[in-house]
Amino acid sequence: MRGMRYMRIILLIFLLFNAGYLEASSFSGAELCGSCHKKIYEQWKSSFMAKAFSDPLFKGQFKESKDKKECLRCHAPMADIAPQLNEEGVTCEACHSVGLINVKEGGADVSLMQEGLMYRGKNILPHKKGSNLIEGSQLCAVCHHYAVNGRFVETTYKSWKKSSFAKRGIKCQTCHMPVEEGVKSHRFEGGNSVSFLKGSASIDAFITESDKGTRLSIIVSNDRTGHNLPGGTMGRQVRLKVYGYGKGGKILLGERLYGKVYDKDGNTVDMTLKVDERREEVFYFKKEGFNMIEISLDYYLVPQETQAYYGWKLPVVSIKKVDISL
Repeated sequence: MRGMRYMRIILLIFLLFNAGYLEASSFSGAELCGSCHKKIYEQWKSSFMAKAFSDPLFKGQFKESKDKKECLRCHAPMADIAPQLNEEGVTCEACHSVGLINVKEGGADVSLMQEGLMYRGKNILPHKKGSNLIEGSQLCAVCHHYAVNGRFVETTYKSWKKSSFAKRGIKCQTCHMPVEEGVKSHRFEGGNSVSFLKGSASIDAFITESDKGTRLSIIVSNDRTGHNLPGGTMGRQVRLKVYGYGKGGKILLGERLYGKVYDKDGNTVDMTLKVDERREEVFYFKKEGFNMIEISLDYYLVPQETQAYYGWKLPVVSIKKVDISL
């Protein structure tokens, strides 16, 4: 308890110190960083981090948000200090200028360095080294361990912390920032990447006969992601679908939904596949008329209902597909 009290005092002093000295002109923007770090800059430009604010999916929901400041906290984290960088989303200095992080049960507090890595308009290259905090998962906790009004909207870091991955020292950066072209990739691939999603979960299936009909037992294993699946905020979904093929064509026999949803009272219901979980799903069907069963585990970045509301058309990514002959 005493240690936490000291941490809060240090954090308060740090925030007060920053409040007087941090100015918008202290932060340079990604393009200047790209003048030296060309590969990293090009990778970042193609990433969802760079598009966190400009992405039409975000813009559509941002317009309807009642608390825009909470949205900007992660989609334009420099908004309070350097709003001229909003269109850059999660820009370079949003991470590389972090000076202090305090991860708590209810979220994570962050404070920037006394000044940015660069000064706009001043030639002080090469710049000083950023904080070593960028190398640890606690940096990701700033946005991926986040609660609003006591309600968690992002639990990815929390689930990783409990995982076998964390116990083995596998950090967020290990998977999401692999070495590419001689540098740690700044594409930050995850739920936005088709190649990254494929194989992120496994499926085993067993068919037996019972007095209820043909029994299909499916084991869905979330043993490859290192956190709950799907990760991220509300809306992302993974759907397990079972189809039968026969003379009548392709028929949906059943499905299961994994993700965070709201109940009728507006409370969050967590139906995600928990980290390291092996979940059994059982389906019964009449075998006659079918010659093959298809099992598909598909990822939806945005629910179909939301896509219909905004008029969006986004691809569905097949994480895994299994065919079984009957």
